[in-house]
Amino acid sequence: MGFVPPTTGVKLTFEGSMYEGLEVTMDSVSTGTVLDIMEKFEAAKSGNPAAMIVLLDGFAKALEAWNIEDRKTGQPVPADLAGLRTLDFTLAMAVIGAWIGSVTSAPPPLPGNSPSGSPSPEGPIPALAALSQNLPS
Repeated sequence: MGFVPPTTGVKLTFEGSMYEGLEVTMDSVSTGTVLDIMEKFEAAKSGNPAAMIVLLDGFAKALEAWNIEDRKTGQPVPADLAGLRTLDFTLAMAVIGAWIGSVTSAPPPLPGNSPSGSPSPEGPIPALAALSQNLPS
């Protein structure tokens, strides 16, 4: 029986930004998909519409949920490609950029404190016998 890795999806929050209150849940994706999306993100920012279409499609496949509501109707915006295409371009790029930042950053530190600087639980190494002196040649 092999190892089945756990899901590594992320929940994005936007505290301290103009989108404070927005929450987005993303599924985990393959490394290849992340690299493709990163490449398309850069091209889309420079105005390449073909790259934007591929970017939105790739991002939508990893999108699980969000709490975005339509400004006019108050109805939830579906967390899928169709819903993503209805968003303001600035908001869509902010969400995609936050997700790319979260999947390409270092993971949080491991829990627990380091005993760094504390004596070893095994105790000190016993003193070694005095070394012999170097004899003159």
